[in-house]
Amino acid sequence: MKRYIALLSMICLVAACNKDVTAPELPEVGKISYVFSSSAIINAVAGSSSGAMVLVDSRDTTYTANPTIEYSQYPYLYRVDNASIPVYPRLNSIWTKFTNLNKGKHQLLLADTSGFGKRRILDSMQVDINPDAPTIVYYGDSCGNFSHIVAADKYLVDTAKVGVRIINLSPFTGPVYMTLNKQVPVSFPASTKYKDNTGFLSLPVSGPTTFNIKLYSVSNTSSYIATGSMSVTPGHAYTLVIYGYSNNNPGSYIDPTTGRTVSITPNLTILTTNNY
Repeated sequence: MKRYIALLSMICLVAACNKDVTAPELPEVGKISYVFSSSAIINAVAGSSSGAMVLVDSRDTTYTANPTIEYSQYPYLYRVDNASIPVYPRLNSIWTKFTNLNKGKHQLLLADTSGFGKRRILDSMQVDINPDAPTIVYYGDSCGNFSHIVAADKYLVDTAKVGVRIINLSPFTGPVYMTLNKQVPVSFPASTKYKDNTGFLSLPVSGPTTFNIKLYSVSNTSSYIATGSMSVTPGHAYTLVIYGYSNNNPGSYIDPTTGRTVSITPNLTILTTNNY
């Protein structure tokens, strides 16, 4: 009887081994990156040992990031200086780095971890991640009132052109326009204003090119208000982020998060990011 049971067990074991095993399906993933082009965030991070954090599908404002940013559970900006730009993941080349996020809808909460705001939620949004369209979240603010632009614009590669996207997160500056090497490209809009995203605009180039950029106010076309440069290679996509305050600003404001009076120092900037 024992031999029969042992034989039956072996038969069952062999039969089980011969069955097709269906591996669980892995979730589809997309790419996401973060640009902290907010004067309030940059100033808070510069004056604190902590920083700003994006909680992904979580409201745990008690989470403390590891000082080594690569081990943070959530996107985290903890230092801004002349050697780094305010992005996550941090760059180790000239190209935008992305982190993986499962396909579908996710809640993103921008949390102040600088110590001044008692870890309050500064901004809330929902993003819909699509594996076919890398997503970049741009954070901005106007006198401590936060805003965001979610850019998931598709770029169609053309080896005779580059794609250039303009993101405008500069409050109080009013309508502005750009020149590249003293010309306004035909594909560029007549002007952009706060919270505008142009999507990728096609710009013909015959080879690697460096553009000198000047930003003008529509109300004063005789003097530029910011400058920058952009080196491009055909077949790639780039973003020009206008952020910070021009001289046209209220001078100071009461921070809605902390109640402190914040002085505004003009810091209008054109940030060039090489996307892909």
